[in-house]
Amino acid sequence: MTPPHYVFACTHRHRVAVDPARFWAPARCPSCKSPVDPFRTGRLKQWIRGSAPRSRLRIGRFVLTPLDGLGWLLVLCMLLVALAYRAFGDRTWWGTALIYTGRWPWLLPVAALALLALAWRRRALVPIGLAALVVMGPVMGGTLSTAPLWHEKAKVRILTFNVEGGKVVSPRLKELLAATRPDIAGFEECGQTMRDALAGLEGWAAVDTASTTCFLSRYPLRAPPVRMAARDLQAAGGSAVVSRYEVLAPVGTVTVFVLHLETPRHGVQHLLSDPVNAPRLIDANNLLRDTESRVVRRWIDSTAPPRVVLGDFNLPVESVVWQRYWGDLTDAFDAAGNGWGFTKLNGWIEVRIDHVLLDPQLKAVGAHVGDDWGSDHLPFIAEVVRR
Repeated sequence: MTPPHYVFACTHRHRVAVDPARFWAPARCPSCKSPVDPFRTGRLKQWIRGSAPRSRLRIGRFVLTPLDGLGWLLVLCMLLVALAYRAFGDRTWWGTALIYTGRWPWLLPVAALALLALAWRRRALVPIGLAALVVMGPVMGGTLSTAPLWHEKAKVRILTFNVEGGKVVSPRLKELLAATRPDIAGFEECGQTMRDALAGLEGWAAVDTASTTCFLSRYPLRAPPVRMAARDLQAAGGSAVVSRYEVLAPVGTVTVFVLHLETPRHGVQHLLSDPVNAPRLIDANNLLRDTESRVVRRWIDSTAPPRVVLGDFNLPVESVVWQRYWGDLTDAFDAAGNGWGFTKLNGWIEVRIDHVLLDPQLKAVGAHVGDDWGSDHLPFIAEVVRR
């Protein structure tokens, strides 16, 4: 007799047993001659959960169903996606497009399979859960802090924030500083309204508003600010802004660099406006940003450590440009942050491109992303001590 789970309904709701040898073949009801499971949805459900003929694979004591196989295939696919981020990001045009788009949509196939597993086979949640960890970790850039919860050494609290000109942020500047409590702060895309608001602050030892990268410090400077020569940046083809400050902080004299590097948007936007030429234009933008980072890093390395480099790099950590020129420095969020640390907001696209980087003489003991203050970026705060 045919097992009961090979019984399906015809279009007139009669229950009809299907011969296992002809499980996928068209079938008709012997009573009313109407089709049985005409779209094979019931049979597909049975096959996915492993209760259809030849739908289980035995490997020793383990039994794999198609849903188990889809789960392990998803793990492999997500590992390949994570590898593609690091191997091809800013190396190829499609790799660049990949790393500057949203990361969370990779959770959608995980969620879809998880729902099937909850309904049909709970054991399949093991590979599906592993796939979720791969997405939330290597793909989305999730991290867990290894920093101690309490540190007795003197700490310096550092803020970096791209204020998108500052028209929305500047009226709430004092509120922002009270909420983030920085000892040192760097602002990128510092427009005239933001510069005016910063210039009106009292109680800060150093305030620099002479550029589109502005700077605040509760500690005095050992020397006047120095800006990287525009001709050096223009020779590289970029439009970066980089400033240097020697701060007499409790952790010792620290050279702080505030920078804003060239955006990949000038290349990626052509995928919509000029798709035929987009690959060539993205590659050209990648070369420009690579050259710009090389020139800026060379200038930074001309100063003695310890150094802090903060700002809007327009580079996620998966970028080969990042790995080549900035990966040897300690990323404060990787060292002491929790979660994903997304700082750039663009609709459904969120990515971490604002960073605080440290020399080996310094150590991050805390890092987090602040609240939304009306910019297209979020503020990033790091707490730093001397090793």
